[in-house]
Amino acid sequence: MIRRWCILILSISAVLASADEPTDADLRKKPIATANDAVGKLLRDWYKAGTAAGNVGDWYDNRDGEHSPLDLSPYPQLRKVAYSADDFKMRRNWALQPRVLPHVVFGNSSTSAPPNLSGSNPRSYYCSPQGIELLQTHYAKNNLYIYPEHRDHDPGHNGVGDGYGDLYPTNTPFLLISQGSSGSDQPFMRAMPFVLAAFRPEVKKKLIESDLLYPTVQMIFRSTNRHLKKADEYFTGKAHPTVFEGSWVDPLAMVKKAHAIRADDIPPLIKLRVVEEDEAVNGKDYFEPAYLSEKLADTSTVIARIYRGSAKKRRMVVKASDSVDVNKKPLTFRWVVLRGDPKRVKIMPRDKAGTEAEIVIDYHARAPIEPGSAMESNRVDIGVFANNGVHDSAPAFVTSFTLDSEARTYDAKGRITEIAHGTGFTELKTSDPVKLLAALGKDASAAKVLGLNAEQRAELTRVAEVAGAIEAKRDPARKRQQEAAKARNTANKASDEAKAKHAKTKTDKKDPEEVQSALNAANVAKGEATRQQSVWKRFDDEVKKIEADWAKTLDTPSPVLKAAPRAFVIAALNEAMKSPTEIAKRSMDKPRVQAVRKKRERLGVEGKATSEFAKALREESNAVALAEVVLPGLVQAVFHANFVDARLTTPKRWRDVYHYEGDTPTGWTRHSLDAKEPKTEFTAEGWLVVKHDDKGRAIQARPVTYRQPAPPAATMWGNPHSLEATPGKELISFRYEGTARKIEKRE
Repeated sequence: MIRRWCILILSISAVLASADEPTDADLRKKPIATANDAVGKLLRDWYKAGTAAGNVGDWYDNRDGEHSPLDLSPYPQLRKVAYSADDFKMRRNWALQPRVLPHVVFGNSSTSAPPNLSGSNPRSYYCSPQGIELLQTHYAKNNLYIYPEHRDHDPGHNGVGDGYGDLYPTNTPFLLISQGSSGSDQPFMRAMPFVLAAFRPEVKKKLIESDLLYPTVQMIFRSTNRHLKKADEYFTGKAHPTVFEGSWVDPLAMVKKAHAIRADDIPPLIKLRVVEEDEAVNGKDYFEPAYLSEKLADTSTVIARIYRGSAKKRRMVVKASDSVDVNKKPLTFRWVVLRGDPKRVKIMPRDKAGTEAEIVIDYHARAPIEPGSAMESNRVDIGVFANNGVHDSAPAFVTSFTLDSEARTYDAKGRITEIAHGTGFTELKTSDPVKLLAALGKDASAAKVLGLNAEQRAELTRVAEVAGAIEAKRDPARKRQQEAAKARNTANKASDEAKAKHAKTKTDKKDPEEVQSALNAANVAKGEATRQQSVWKRFDDEVKKIEADWAKTLDTPSPVLKAAPRAFVIAALNEAMKSPTEIAKRSMDKPRVQAVRKKRERLGVEGKATSEFAKALREESNAVALAEVVLPGLVQAVFHANFVDARLTTPKRWRDVYHYEGDTPTGWTRHSLDAKEPKTEFTAEGWLVVKHDDKGRAIQARPVTYRQPAPPAATMWGNPHSLEATPGKELISFRYEGTARKIEKRE
């Protein structure tokens, strides 16, 4: 459903309303800028001298119903796209811009869906080949939009820590994404018309005609951001993140760099093309409905792949020889790893100028975007830059995105041994930390599981008593606060009514004494409202003080614990959860413990298995035992399946274990949570084995197709149903010559 919606919205044909607009001649008579800062002064000086183009012919497009509009007063020559009443009614003025407008346009839309649904506007573009193709057209036809990431690019995982990491499956120069939510787009919008105005008239004309305006603007923007300290940092991930901070924008540096460009040294336009690549086979190397392949984008500026195949390495050969320089200058190329482990990404240029390169990318699981960063990603970015001897181009990207819902294991030879779908992690939570601390102080068996000594238990008991005494004051204080709030609201309502009555007596020209009486009553009511506000404020401050004291007790480091009590207990719980042995084998009678154990059995994970997926299951088992047996009612175990946008993959609830004869793949065993048979065998071709000989070898198999059952009609975002494997009617029989398997017949 999401995929169909994403394609549909790109086909909507919005109609722009025509408005009485000043002519270009009228606009040229207006000042280029009204800002009184260094940027405004430079632009006015250049415009007076005839060396700055100004904003005549430039348009601003707001697509959020003026939720985060650009103040146009500093840009007198700038026009604004107008929408008709019918456009508003049909919401053609809202969110993603599905059209390519026939002007030089920049715009914004501070709109977004929640991250666990369709997410931000850029993510909706980036999850569809059609969306990325449209953005390429925007880029080439002088349209550029600015969108906030909202919650698609924040530290955390699956919403724990309030973020999901970097959810974007590719990186592009086709738009600008601002870090934050509504209003975070403002620094970028305020700078954009200044940059467009600063180009020399002959340069701007040439940029527009040669589809180079916004590629050049992107080069200028990315090379002048304030957080860059050296020119060479332009060729690092620091200059080309998925999302940009508004504080990095440097309008003065941008206008100076734009104005310095001459017509005979315009930056080049880089164009990429894949000429060779490894291609995984659906149903054998990965499993998705037919409409999902590894190819997310094949534009001339962005080559984006979803790493679906099981091979540890993915190879492609990419040409940049189609790149152009409008002044026919010779070009050289630079290929760099912007994101990912440089040791696991090989770039091998095939000639001195770098016009072609062979790229080999190892499988990358989720990792910090750089060492020590709180932001994590599943993406590898390779940047490609052209240089004409004067200027570098904007970047082109080759990106590779892995699916966070998979847990993979490769052996020492680089062969795949396991792919488990639906992986995630378990979080231990407590709604009452004081009760938890008290229980650990008193319960020797629980303390033993967490490895607490007598001194630590005594300290936890002491802290729980102190925090408990503060808690005892909190509830009565909150009750007083609530009662005071109720009295304040009543008094405010009475004051408003008295004020309205006084206004009505004046309007109705009542007797002066009646007007005065109403005024007196209004003043009395206002005074009472003020008094009640003061009372509420006193009780509100009391509650805040109690809550601050309570938090301070739990979060102040203890010399005995060598950590804050709350953090100490959380760390002890997590350490117990990660124990390599099961915590409570005696707890099989607990339904949830049984369910977790059954899950492990269905997925064929042995107790001593050491894969990442086995560790995740063991942690879930231990966490449930802690919550259900060791600390019942005090701790909750919450399993978080790793989130992947539903437009990129379908849910799967199985684990594949791969087999080899020497180095030759012979197939895999599938352990499934959903299938009627929890354990099935597949040949190396991806055929379902339906009969074995007495040696356990496959002698009959059927081809398999994969489909996802249709979602309920009420489902708007994504299909919750898991992918299903359906055997075909064809029966394939095998015979063996020694160890070699031969197809005997197909019927």
